[in-house]
Amino acid sequence: MAELSSTSRTALIVTAVTASATAVFLPVPLVIAGAFIIVLVAVYVLMWPIILLMTLIWSIFGGGPEDPNKAAQDSIRAGQTDGSGSLSTAWVPTALVSTIEDAGDICSAVGPVVIAAQIQVASNWDNTKVGENGETGISQLSEDIFDEYGEDSNDNDKTSATDPKDAIMAQGEFLCDMAKETKKLVDDGEAIGDPLDLALAAYYHGGIDEVREHGGVPEDAGTTGYIYQVRSHFGQYLGVLGEPHESPTVTGWDPDEDEKKDDDDSDSDSGGTLDGESNNAANSSLRVPDPSADSPPDSSQKGEVLSLVNQERAKAGCDPVRSESRLATAAQRHSEDQADHQNMSHTGSDGSNVGQRLDRAGYPWSTYGENVAINRPSADAVMEAWMNSTGHRNNILNCDFTQLGVGMATNSSGTYWTQNFAAPK
Repeated sequence: MAELSSTSRTALIVTAVTASATAVFLPVPLVIAGAFIIVLVAVYVLMWPIILLMTLIWSIFGGGPEDPNKAAQDSIRAGQTDGSGSLSTAWVPTALVSTIEDAGDICSAVGPVVIAAQIQVASNWDNTKVGENGETGISQLSEDIFDEYGEDSNDNDKTSATDPKDAIMAQGEFLCDMAKETKKLVDDGEAIGDPLDLALAAYYHGGIDEVREHGGVPEDAGTTGYIYQVRSHFGQYLGVLGEPHESPTVTGWDPDEDEKKDDDDSDSDSGGTLDGESNNAANSSLRVPDPSADSPPDSSQKGEVLSLVNQERAKAGCDPVRSESRLATAAQRHSEDQADHQNMSHTGSDGSNVGQRLDRAGYPWSTYGENVAINRPSADAVMEAWMNSTGHRNNILNCDFTQLGVGMATNSSGTYWTQNFAAPK
Protein backbone atom coordinates (compact mmCIF):
# COMPACT_ATOMS: atom_id res chain seq x y z
CA MET A 1 0.00 0.00 0.00
CA ALA A 2 1.50 3.28 -1.03
CA GLU A 3 1.81 6.02 1.49
CA LEU A 4 0.21 9.35 0.65
CA SER A 5 1.63 12.68 1.53
CA SER A 6 -0.39 14.95 3.76
CA THR A 7 -1.13 17.16 0.77
CA SER A 8 -2.37 14.22 -1.25
CA ARG A 9 -4.50 13.00 1.63
CA THR A 10 -6.03 16.43 1.97
CA ALA A 11 -6.77 16.58 -1.73
CA LEU A 12 -8.36 13.15 -1.61
CA ILE A 13 -10.51 14.10 1.35
CA VAL A 14 -11.63 17.30 -0.37
CA THR A 15 -12.36 15.39 -3.52
CA ALA A 16 -14.32 12.79 -1.63
CA VAL A 17 -16.32 15.40 0.22
CA THR A 18 -16.99 17.30 -2.97
CA ALA A 19 -18.06 14.17 -4.77
CA SER A 20 -20.31 13.24 -1.88
CA ALA A 21 -21.87 16.66 -1.88
CA THR A 22 -22.49 16.41 -5.60
CA ALA A 23 -24.13 13.04 -5.12
CA VAL A 24 -26.43 14.48 -2.45
CA PHE A 25 -27.46 17.74 -4.17
CA LEU A 26 -27.57 16.74 -7.84
CA PRO A 27 -31.24 15.51 -7.70
CA VAL A 28 -32.53 18.79 -6.20
CA PRO A 29 -32.87 20.67 -9.55
CA LEU A 30 -34.68 17.70 -10.97
CA VAL A 31 -37.09 17.65 -8.04
CA ILE A 32 -37.76 21.38 -8.41
CA ALA A 33 -38.32 21.04 -12.15
CA GLY A 34 -40.69 18.13 -11.61
CA ALA A 35 -42.66 20.03 -8.99
CA PHE A 36 -42.90 23.04 -11.31
CA ILE A 37 -44.27 20.88 -14.11
CA ILE A 38 -46.85 19.35 -11.76
CA VAL A 39 -47.98 22.82 -10.68
CA LEU A 40 -48.30 23.96 -14.30
CA VAL A 41 -50.40 20.93 -15.17
CA ALA A 42 -52.64 21.49 -12.15
CA VAL A 43 -53.15 25.16 -13.02
CA TYR A 44 -54.01 24.26 -16.60
CA VAL A 45 -56.55 21.67 -15.48
CA LEU A 46 -58.20 24.24 -13.22
CA MET A 47 -58.11 27.02 -15.82
CA TRP A 48 -59.10 25.14 -18.96
CA PRO A 49 -62.83 25.97 -18.71
CA ILE A 50 -61.94 29.67 -18.61
CA ILE A 51 -59.48 29.30 -21.47
CA LEU A 52 -62.07 27.40 -23.49
CA LEU A 53 -64.75 30.02 -22.83
CA MET A 54 -62.51 32.91 -23.84
CA THR A 55 -61.24 31.10 -26.92
CA LEU A 56 -64.77 30.27 -28.02
CA ILE A 57 -66.02 33.82 -27.68
CA TRP A 58 -63.01 35.36 -29.41
CA SER A 59 -63.17 32.81 -32.22
CA ILE A 60 -66.82 33.64 -32.85
CA PHE A 61 -66.77 37.40 -32.51
CA GLY A 62 -63.14 38.40 -32.89
CA GLY A 63 -63.26 40.73 -29.90
CA GLY A 64 -62.11 40.63 -26.33
CA PRO A 65 -61.50 42.54 -23.13
CA GLU A 66 -58.45 44.63 -22.32
CA ASP A 67 -57.65 42.42 -19.32
CA PRO A 68 -58.54 38.80 -20.23
CA ASN A 69 -57.70 37.41 -16.79
CA LYS A 70 -60.00 39.81 -14.96
CA ALA A 71 -62.68 39.38 -17.60
CA ALA A 72 -62.53 35.61 -17.22
CA GLN A 73 -63.02 35.87 -13.47
CA ASP A 74 -65.84 38.39 -13.92
CA SER A 75 -67.47 36.10 -16.48
CA ILE A 76 -67.40 33.17 -14.08
CA ARG A 77 -68.96 35.30 -11.36
CA ALA A 78 -71.62 36.54 -13.80
CA GLY A 79 -72.55 32.96 -14.61
CA GLN A 80 -73.30 32.38 -10.95
CA THR A 81 -75.85 35.21 -10.81
CA ASP A 82 -79.45 35.36 -12.03
CA GLY A 83 -78.36 37.28 -15.13
CA SER A 84 -80.00 40.52 -14.03
CA GLY A 85 -78.46 43.75 -15.23
CA SER A 86 -78.28 45.94 -18.30
CA LEU A 87 -77.84 44.21 -21.64
CA SER A 88 -74.53 44.89 -23.41
CA THR A 89 -76.01 45.80 -26.77
CA ALA A 90 -72.66 45.53 -28.58
CA TRP A 91 -73.05 41.74 -28.58
CA VAL A 92 -76.63 41.80 -29.91
CA PRO A 93 -77.76 42.41 -33.52
CA THR A 94 -78.82 46.06 -33.58
CA ALA A 95 -82.25 45.36 -35.09
CA LEU A 96 -83.13 43.08 -32.16
CA VAL A 97 -81.88 45.09 -29.18
CA SER A 98 -85.27 46.62 -28.40
CA THR A 99 -87.09 43.30 -28.82
CA ILE A 100 -84.71 41.47 -26.49
CA GLU A 101 -85.05 44.22 -23.90
CA ASP A 102 -88.83 43.99 -24.22
CA ALA A 103 -88.80 40.21 -23.82
CA GLY A 104 -86.55 40.56 -20.80
CA ASP A 105 -88.99 42.94 -19.16
CA ILE A 106 -92.00 40.61 -19.28
CA CYS A 107 -91.43 39.38 -15.74
CA SER A 108 -89.02 40.12 -12.92
CA ALA A 109 -87.64 36.57 -12.94
CA VAL A 110 -86.08 36.97 -16.39
CA GLY A 111 -83.95 39.74 -17.85
CA PRO A 112 -82.67 40.53 -21.36
CA VAL A 113 -79.27 38.99 -20.59
CA VAL A 114 -80.93 35.61 -20.04
CA ILE A 115 -82.95 35.97 -23.26
CA ALA A 116 -79.84 36.80 -25.31
CA ALA A 117 -77.85 33.96 -23.74
CA GLN A 118 -80.63 31.50 -24.58
CA ILE A 119 -80.58 32.61 -28.21
CA GLN A 120 -76.80 32.24 -28.31
CA VAL A 121 -77.13 28.63 -27.13
CA ALA A 122 -80.20 27.77 -29.21
CA SER A 123 -79.15 29.08 -32.61
CA ASN A 124 -76.09 31.33 -32.36
CA TRP A 125 -78.25 34.00 -34.05
CA ASP A 126 -78.96 31.73 -37.04
CA ASN A 127 -82.57 32.20 -38.12
CA THR A 128 -82.27 29.40 -40.70
CA LYS A 129 -81.50 26.70 -38.15
CA VAL A 130 -83.87 23.73 -37.94
CA GLY A 131 -83.66 21.58 -34.81
CA GLU A 132 -83.71 17.80 -34.55
CA ASN A 133 -87.40 17.85 -33.61
CA GLY A 134 -88.41 20.48 -36.14
CA GLU A 135 -87.73 23.56 -34.01
CA THR A 136 -87.29 26.61 -36.23
CA GLY A 137 -86.02 30.15 -36.07
CA ILE A 138 -83.69 32.10 -33.87
CA SER A 139 -85.25 30.92 -30.59
CA GLN A 140 -85.70 27.28 -31.67
CA LEU A 141 -89.19 26.98 -30.22
CA SER A 142 -91.24 23.88 -30.92
CA GLU A 143 -94.32 24.29 -33.09
CA ASP A 144 -96.67 23.65 -30.16
CA ILE A 145 -95.00 26.23 -27.92
CA PHE A 146 -94.90 28.90 -30.61
CA ASP A 147 -98.55 28.24 -31.49
CA GLU A 148 -99.43 28.93 -27.86
CA TYR A 149 -97.19 31.94 -27.22
CA GLY A 150 -96.45 33.44 -30.63
CA GLU A 151 -98.04 36.74 -31.66
CA ASP A 152 -97.48 39.38 -34.31
CA SER A 153 -95.31 41.39 -31.95
CA ASN A 154 -94.04 43.88 -34.53
CA ASP A 155 -97.32 44.54 -36.36
CA ASN A 156 -96.13 43.35 -39.78
CA ASP A 157 -99.36 41.41 -40.35
CA LYS A 158 -97.81 37.97 -39.91
CA THR A 159 -96.91 35.68 -37.04
CA SER A 160 -94.02 33.32 -37.61
CA ALA A 161 -91.38 31.46 -35.62
CA THR A 162 -88.91 32.54 -38.30
CA ASP A 163 -89.69 36.19 -37.62
CA PRO A 164 -87.05 36.84 -34.93
CA LYS A 165 -89.12 39.51 -33.18
CA ASP A 166 -92.16 37.24 -32.91
CA ALA A 167 -89.97 34.34 -31.79
CA ILE A 168 -88.09 36.31 -29.13
CA MET A 169 -91.26 37.68 -27.56
CA ALA A 170 -92.77 34.18 -27.52
CA GLN A 171 -89.55 32.92 -25.95
CA GLY A 172 -89.79 35.52 -23.20
CA GLU A 173 -93.45 34.75 -22.51
CA PHE A 174 -92.78 31.01 -22.32
CA LEU A 175 -89.75 31.36 -20.05
CA CYS A 176 -91.68 33.66 -17.72
CA ASP A 177 -94.50 31.13 -17.58
CA MET A 178 -91.98 28.44 -16.66
CA ALA A 179 -90.54 30.70 -13.95
CA LYS A 180 -94.02 31.26 -12.57
CA GLU A 181 -94.93 27.56 -12.65
CA THR A 182 -91.67 26.34 -11.10
CA LYS A 183 -91.96 28.95 -8.35
CA LYS A 184 -95.36 27.48 -7.54
CA LEU A 185 -93.75 24.02 -7.33
CA VAL A 186 -91.23 25.39 -4.84
CA ASP A 187 -93.93 27.17 -2.83
CA ASP A 188 -95.94 23.93 -2.70
CA GLY A 189 -92.91 21.93 -1.57
CA GLU A 190 -92.78 19.89 -4.79
CA ALA A 191 -89.35 21.11 -5.91
CA ILE A 192 -86.21 22.76 -4.63
CA GLY A 193 -83.42 24.58 -6.41
CA ASP A 194 -82.22 27.86 -7.84
CA PRO A 195 -85.23 29.73 -9.32
CA LEU A 196 -83.54 30.49 -12.64
CA ASP A 197 -82.14 26.97 -12.98
CA LEU A 198 -85.61 25.53 -12.41
CA ALA A 199 -87.13 27.87 -15.00
CA LEU A 200 -84.42 27.04 -17.55
CA ALA A 201 -84.85 23.32 -16.89
CA ALA A 202 -88.60 23.56 -17.47
CA TYR A 203 -87.99 25.64 -20.60
CA TYR A 204 -85.54 23.02 -21.89
CA HIS A 205 -88.09 20.23 -21.41
CA GLY A 206 -91.00 22.24 -22.81
CA GLY A 207 -92.93 22.22 -19.53
CA ILE A 208 -92.69 21.62 -15.79
CA ASP A 209 -93.42 17.87 -15.74
CA GLU A 210 -89.77 16.79 -15.59
CA VAL A 211 -88.99 19.32 -12.87
CA ARG A 212 -91.96 18.14 -10.82
CA GLU A 213 -91.05 14.49 -11.31
CA HIS A 214 -87.45 15.02 -10.16
CA GLY A 215 -88.32 17.48 -7.41
CA GLY A 216 -85.92 19.98 -8.94
CA VAL A 217 -83.54 20.24 -11.88
CA PRO A 218 -83.23 16.85 -13.65
CA GLU A 219 -79.63 15.68 -13.40
CA ASP A 220 -79.30 14.35 -16.94
CA ALA A 221 -76.48 15.73 -19.06
CA GLY A 222 -78.83 17.45 -21.49
CA THR A 223 -80.58 19.55 -18.85
CA THR A 224 -77.55 20.45 -16.76
CA GLY A 225 -75.52 21.10 -19.89
CA TYR A 226 -78.14 23.49 -21.23
CA ILE A 227 -78.25 25.45 -17.99
CA TYR A 228 -74.45 25.62 -17.85
CA GLN A 229 -74.24 26.83 -21.45
CA VAL A 230 -76.81 29.58 -20.93
CA ARG A 231 -75.09 30.77 -17.77
CA SER A 232 -71.67 30.71 -19.45
CA HIS A 233 -72.82 33.54 -21.74
CA PHE A 234 -74.05 35.89 -19.00
CA GLY A 235 -70.67 37.60 -18.79
CA GLN A 236 -70.67 38.23 -22.52
CA TYR A 237 -74.10 39.88 -22.55
CA LEU A 238 -73.41 41.81 -19.35
CA GLY A 239 -70.42 43.38 -21.10
CA VAL A 240 -67.57 42.01 -18.97
CA LEU A 241 -65.85 40.55 -22.05
CA GLY A 242 -65.34 43.85 -23.82
CA GLU A 243 -66.82 44.44 -27.25
CA PRO A 244 -66.62 42.50 -30.53
CA HIS A 245 -64.69 43.93 -33.46
CA GLU A 246 -67.80 43.63 -35.61
CA SER A 247 -71.45 43.95 -34.69
CA PRO A 248 -73.21 40.57 -34.76
CA THR A 249 -75.91 39.93 -37.34
CA VAL A 250 -78.72 37.43 -37.74
CA THR A 251 -78.09 34.75 -40.34
CA GLY A 252 -80.94 34.39 -42.82
CA TRP A 253 -82.96 37.45 -41.82
CA ASP A 254 -83.31 40.88 -43.38
CA PRO A 255 -84.92 43.22 -40.84
CA ASP A 256 -86.03 45.62 -43.58
CA GLU A 257 -88.33 42.97 -45.03
CA ASP A 258 -90.20 42.68 -41.75
CA GLU A 259 -90.97 46.37 -41.41
CA LYS A 260 -94.42 47.64 -42.23
CA LYS A 261 -94.82 49.52 -45.49
CA ASP A 262 -95.17 52.81 -43.63
CA ASP A 263 -91.97 52.03 -41.66
CA ASP A 264 -93.84 52.15 -38.35
CA ASP A 265 -91.88 49.83 -36.07
CA SER A 266 -93.85 48.93 -32.95
CA ASP A 267 -92.62 46.56 -30.28
CA SER A 268 -94.41 45.09 -27.30
CA ASP A 269 -92.81 45.51 -23.91
CA SER A 270 -94.08 44.03 -20.69
CA GLY A 271 -93.53 44.28 -16.99
CA GLY A 272 -94.44 42.10 -14.05
CA THR A 273 -97.52 42.59 -11.92
CA LEU A 274 -98.03 41.66 -8.31
CA ASP A 275 -100.06 38.62 -9.30
CA GLY A 276 -97.61 37.58 -12.01
CA GLU A 277 -99.82 38.55 -14.95
CA SER A 278 -98.23 40.43 -17.85
CA ASN A 279 -98.58 44.16 -18.40
CA ASN A 280 -98.35 45.33 -21.98
CA ALA A 281 -96.05 48.23 -22.72
CA ALA A 282 -95.34 49.35 -26.24
CA ASN A 283 -93.22 51.82 -28.16
CA SER A 284 -93.56 53.49 -31.50
CA SER A 285 -90.25 54.16 -33.17
CA LEU A 286 -91.26 55.92 -36.35
CA ARG A 287 -88.71 58.66 -36.85
CA VAL A 288 -89.86 61.52 -39.06
CA PRO A 289 -88.83 65.17 -39.12
CA ASP A 290 -90.42 67.05 -36.24
CA PRO A 291 -91.23 70.65 -37.13
CA SER A 292 -91.46 71.53 -33.44
CA ALA A 293 -88.00 70.18 -32.61
CA ASP A 294 -86.49 73.62 -32.09
CA SER A 295 -88.86 74.54 -29.27
CA PRO A 296 -90.49 72.51 -26.49
CA PRO A 297 -94.12 71.59 -27.18
CA ASP A 298 -96.75 73.38 -25.13
CA SER A 299 -97.55 71.50 -21.92
CA SER A 300 -101.21 71.68 -22.88
CA GLN A 301 -100.38 68.91 -25.36
CA LYS A 302 -100.20 66.53 -22.40
CA GLY A 303 -103.76 67.41 -21.45
CA GLU A 304 -104.81 66.92 -25.06
CA VAL A 305 -103.30 63.41 -25.02
CA LEU A 306 -105.36 62.58 -21.92
CA SER A 307 -108.51 63.89 -23.61
CA LEU A 308 -107.87 61.89 -26.78
CA VAL A 309 -107.15 58.74 -24.76
CA ASN A 310 -110.50 59.02 -22.99
CA GLN A 311 -112.32 59.61 -26.26
CA GLU A 312 -110.93 56.34 -27.60
CA ARG A 313 -111.68 54.50 -24.35
CA ALA A 314 -115.29 55.71 -24.44
CA LYS A 315 -115.69 54.21 -27.92
CA ALA A 316 -114.42 50.88 -26.55
CA GLY A 317 -116.71 50.97 -23.52
CA CYS A 318 -113.92 51.63 -20.98
CA ASP A 319 -114.12 54.08 -18.10
CA PRO A 320 -111.97 57.19 -18.50
CA VAL A 321 -108.50 57.33 -16.95
CA ARG A 322 -107.66 60.17 -14.58
CA SER A 323 -104.46 62.17 -14.58
CA GLU A 324 -102.18 61.11 -11.71
CA SER A 325 -99.26 63.27 -10.58
CA ARG A 326 -96.83 60.46 -9.69
CA LEU A 327 -97.43 58.71 -12.99
CA ALA A 328 -96.90 62.05 -14.72
CA THR A 329 -93.61 62.47 -12.84
CA ALA A 330 -92.39 59.03 -13.92
CA ALA A 331 -93.46 59.65 -17.53
CA GLN A 332 -91.82 63.08 -17.66
CA ARG A 333 -88.57 61.79 -16.17
CA HIS A 334 -88.46 58.99 -18.74
CA SER A 335 -89.13 61.36 -21.64
CA GLU A 336 -86.34 63.64 -20.43
CA ASP A 337 -84.00 60.67 -19.98
CA GLN A 338 -84.68 59.50 -23.54
CA ALA A 339 -84.16 63.01 -24.89
CA ASP A 340 -80.94 63.49 -22.92
CA HIS A 341 -79.49 60.26 -24.33
CA GLN A 342 -81.23 60.47 -27.72
CA ASN A 343 -82.45 56.91 -27.32
CA MET A 344 -86.08 55.84 -27.43
CA SER A 345 -86.52 52.75 -25.27
CA HIS A 346 -88.56 51.28 -22.44
CA THR A 347 -85.26 50.72 -20.63
CA GLY A 348 -83.90 53.79 -18.85
CA SER A 349 -80.30 54.91 -19.26
CA ASP A 350 -79.64 53.42 -15.81
CA GLY A 351 -81.13 50.06 -16.83
CA SER A 352 -84.46 50.66 -15.09
CA ASN A 353 -87.72 49.16 -16.32
CA VAL A 354 -91.19 50.69 -16.19
CA GLY A 355 -92.15 49.23 -12.81
CA GLN A 356 -88.93 50.43 -11.19
CA ARG A 357 -89.51 53.96 -12.45
CA LEU A 358 -93.05 53.96 -11.06
CA ASP A 359 -91.67 52.74 -7.73
CA ARG A 360 -89.19 55.60 -7.65
CA ALA A 361 -91.97 58.09 -8.26
CA GLY A 362 -93.80 56.63 -5.25
CA TYR A 363 -96.70 55.14 -7.18
CA PRO A 364 -98.13 51.94 -5.57
CA TRP A 365 -99.00 50.09 -8.78
CA SER A 366 -100.79 46.78 -9.17
CA THR A 367 -100.57 46.81 -12.97
CA TYR A 368 -99.10 49.16 -15.54
CA GLY A 369 -98.45 49.77 -19.23
CA GLU A 370 -96.20 52.17 -21.10
CA ASN A 371 -96.24 53.69 -24.59
CA VAL A 372 -93.35 55.72 -25.98
CA ALA A 373 -92.83 57.48 -29.30
CA ILE A 374 -90.51 59.95 -31.01
CA ASN A 375 -90.88 62.66 -33.64
CA ARG A 376 -94.62 63.15 -33.52
CA PRO A 377 -95.25 66.90 -33.56
CA SER A 378 -98.57 67.00 -31.70
CA ALA A 379 -100.95 65.12 -29.43
CA ASP A 380 -103.14 64.29 -32.42
CA ALA A 381 -100.19 62.89 -34.38
CA VAL A 382 -98.81 60.73 -31.60
CA MET A 383 -102.24 59.38 -30.68
CA GLU A 384 -102.93 58.50 -34.30
CA ALA A 385 -99.65 56.56 -34.45
CA TRP A 386 -100.35 54.72 -31.20
CA MET A 387 -103.91 53.83 -32.18
CA ASN A 388 -102.64 52.38 -35.47
CA SER A 389 -100.34 49.99 -33.60
CA THR A 390 -101.76 46.91 -31.89
CA GLY A 391 -99.54 46.95 -28.81
CA HIS A 392 -100.03 50.65 -28.12
CA ARG A 393 -103.75 50.52 -28.80
CA ASN A 394 -104.10 47.63 -26.35
CA ASN A 395 -102.61 49.79 -23.60
CA ILE A 396 -104.84 52.75 -24.41
CA LEU A 397 -107.96 50.56 -24.47
CA ASN A 398 -107.09 48.42 -21.45
CA CYS A 399 -110.13 48.84 -19.21
CA ASP A 400 -108.12 47.68 -16.16
CA PHE A 401 -106.10 50.90 -16.20
CA THR A 402 -107.62 53.75 -14.19
CA GLN A 403 -104.91 56.43 -14.18
CA LEU A 404 -102.48 58.02 -16.64
CA GLY A 405 -99.38 60.18 -16.63
CA VAL A 406 -98.03 61.83 -19.80
CA GLY A 407 -94.49 63.02 -20.40
CA MET A 408 -92.83 64.84 -23.28
CA ALA A 409 -89.36 66.27 -23.82
CA THR A 410 -87.71 67.82 -26.85
CA ASN A 411 -84.14 68.03 -28.07
CA SER A 412 -82.53 68.72 -31.44
CA SER A 413 -83.61 65.28 -32.65
CA GLY A 414 -87.29 65.69 -31.90
CA THR A 415 -89.95 65.12 -29.25
CA TYR A 416 -89.97 62.07 -26.98
CA TRP A 417 -93.43 61.08 -25.72
CA THR A 418 -94.28 58.76 -22.82
CA GLN A 419 -97.60 57.44 -21.55
CA ASN A 420 -97.66 55.61 -18.20
CA PHE A 421 -100.96 53.81 -17.61
CA ALA A 422 -101.58 52.07 -14.29
CA ALA A 423 -103.98 51.01 -11.60
CA PRO A 424 -103.04 51.38 -7.92
CA LYS A 425 -102.99 48.60 -5.36
